[in-house]
Amino acid sequence: MAVDRELETLFLGETAANSAAALRVLFRDRDAPPPGPAERATVVRAFHILAGTAGLVGHADWGRLAAAAEAVTRRWLETGAAGPSEIALIRETLNAVASFADGKTSPGPAALLERWQKKGA
Repeated sequence: MAVDRELETLFLGETAANSAAALRVLFRDRDAPPPGPAERATVVRAFHILAGTAGLVGHADWGRLAAAAEAVTRRWLETGAAGPSEIALIRETLNAVASFADGKTSPGPAALLERWQKKGA
């Protein structure tokens, strides 16, 4: 499949912006209250958009990772409950996505996907 470079550039820019917004939710002052529903939705949205668009520009592996992460983060959105290991994996995944979107070397999605699948994604 030939990838439209302009579309891929837009995709990477949106992915970088969405992952940065989601990371801001997760890296807060220690004294700040836990993220509320609107803030948790920002994290879910970042994964949802990536899951829905990555395959269109030749990055289906990142889309599969995002879909798995979205399934778990959606439960967090709905219940407000996520343990430290889930939050750590969300952060790690968003950092990898941000690095990928910025064109930096990042861990590939395969190992992260396997970890999400073990979480029940």
